[in-house]
Amino acid sequence: MDRTGIAAIIIGFGATVAAMVMPQKYPQAPKWAVELSWWGGVILIVAGCIILFTEFTVADLGEALHAWSDWIWNYAVWLAQLPASWVVAAFLTGVAVHRWHGPVLKAMRRVSPAAARVENWYAPAQAAERFVKAEVVAADRAAQEKVKQIREEVERIETSIAGELEPENALIQEQLATEKSNLDDALYVASRRRTDLVEHLRITLKMGLLVGKGRKLVKRRGNWISENEAFMPLLFWGYLLADTDVLDLEKQTATSVLGCCDEVFIGRDENWKEPPSKSSA
Repeated sequence: MDRTGIAAIIIGFGATVAAMVMPQKYPQAPKWAVELSWWGGVILIVAGCIILFTEFTVADLGEALHAWSDWIWNYAVWLAQLPASWVVAAFLTGVAVHRWHGPVLKAMRRVSPAAARVENWYAPAQAAERFVKAEVVAADRAAQEKVKQIREEVERIETSIAGELEPENALIQEQLATEKSNLDDALYVASRRRTDLVEHLRITLKMGLLVGKGRKLVKRRGNWISENEAFMPLLFWGYLLADTDVLDLEKQTATSVLGCCDEVFIGRDENWKEPPSKSSA
């Protein structure tokens, strides 16, 4: 087996490992196992790519691209010199415009929800309660409540440590360490449940069934200023920043590569038409 086959196997195995959704399948899995599955897969993919680049050097790739570009250009010039080439090109352009202008205009209207009709607006937390599946909301609520209970227990133990005798204090310290470990695990599970909840809401916003509005934050002269309230385009919910929650339910803020908005509200677009599940035929 040559180096190309070995690289393909490494990249495929790395992609498989990185694509494992362990937090959803195994919510009680330790955090180090999830990190290992992700970063281990990424490292394998990078290693496979390095093998490919050393097998086919950048210089060889450049020569191949240069040869192909020359061939394509010469062939395009030859076609342009044919007498009927412009007639055929105009005909194909007309067919394409006739065929695609309707779907393109419809898609452009869906990109901007300016024509959305929303009767009631809700804060993000209220929208999650109303529009997200009940089991997802219940799982998030249970995880957040567990974090609250363990945090209160940790605070109670820390308060009771003061004034205790040394032997008893040692036992309390051990109990405190156990509760802090449980708190770390609970926080991790709660973050995964909150991510699931926000992702359900984000996908519905990206589809256009729900519409968001808010005030975009703009930095001017070193200060953050809120612009006038406006609809948030559907593209806002499609491009996320790494390690950033697109929607904060408590703070009513939303973040993506298109910017950051505060005072976010969400409502159902009454004009949204769900595609038929079965063919009319």
